[in-house]
Amino acid sequence: MSHSILYVDDDRANLAVFEAAFGDELPALTASSGDEALALLASRDDIAVLLTDQRMPGMSGTELAERVRRDHPDVIRFLVTAYADLGAAVDAINLGQVHRYLRKPWDPQELRVVLREGLAQYDTTRRLRDLERRMRDVERVYSLGVVAGSIVHELRNPMSVIAGHVELARTDLDHLAELAGPAGAALVEELRDHLATSLEAIVRMSDITRGVEMATQRRASNRATDLGEVVETTYKLVQRDLRYRAAATLTSTRGLRVAVGPTPLSQIVLNLLINALQALPPDSNPESAAIATRLRRDAGVARLEVADSGPGVPADLREKIFDPFFTTKSEGGTGLGLAISRQIVADVGGRLWVEDTPGGGATFVAELPLVD
Repeated sequence: MSHSILYVDDDRANLAVFEAAFGDELPALTASSGDEALALLASRDDIAVLLTDQRMPGMSGTELAERVRRDHPDVIRFLVTAYADLGAAVDAINLGQVHRYLRKPWDPQELRVVLREGLAQYDTTRRLRDLERRMRDVERVYSLGVVAGSIVHELRNPMSVIAGHVELARTDLDHLAELAGPAGAALVEELRDHLATSLEAIVRMSDITRGVEMATQRRASNRATDLGEVVETTYKLVQRDLRYRAAATLTSTRGLRVAVGPTPLSQIVLNLLINALQALPPDSNPESAAIATRLRRDAGVARLEVADSGPGVPADLREKIFDPFFTTKSEGGTGLGLAISRQIVADVGGRLWVEDTPGGGATFVAELPLVD
């Protein structure tokens, strides 16, 4: 589905100029008021970019942008303003109401570039949302393996004990048969059958648990993947969000090959990046926060670090945060992202842990063995 641009201006002459300049090359809609724009947004699902004039009767451009941010958060918002309204435009950017502003009168060439960038940014945001949804689906399925593995671990020892007692009971039956004589022979044989049935059930349970263990251990891929390529590709998915909320940097190294497929690797990287974003205060910006992503070779392993300047992780929670379903978020968290990431890393003999960031914050470190 192609995405549309909505231009809002109470001056119909400006709307006509916009349609004449861009109507043939960009899918464009126009509205002459904030209310009309909101009605269009409510009735259509193809609007990706909002371009609105600041000075309009009834509802200003910044007021419209704030409504759109609340009701249609993925829509990319641009503000057209005269020099006299420059302060309002800057305030709107700082408050997150708009992504950028353009001065009146707008230059067609500049505006064309801005609008195309807005469409591309919208597409990236939607793809990121889709990826996050698919990751949640994967986490739900993957969690079954995590839970099953935990259950198998808890069952293994009790089953061994039960099997041992059954074998002892069968041995004792031979002695009991001698004591009971012919009168108790039928009862002894009935007990022997019950014990044989119990032992068969235990064997079947052992086969099932062994199968679950083998299935959960197949998560690692024999395919060697360039971790640097995956890190750089995944980073691009959240780059806009990172740079909007923090001074974000990426230092990567190509040629670090690990025995994990690209999909689970991307899941690890995305989990760590989103975790870093969520650790920052809601009003963070590049002036007040930082996220540094580093990938390098270190003594036979690929070492990936994602460091944030958030509040850090208390010492008593540094292991708990990797437990399945444990979350420090009040809402919206599944508590599976870090648990799954650690399991994927552990499946190939690697490690994932958290430590302090110098100067404050948390650094999540993943080390994966390198392969030829």
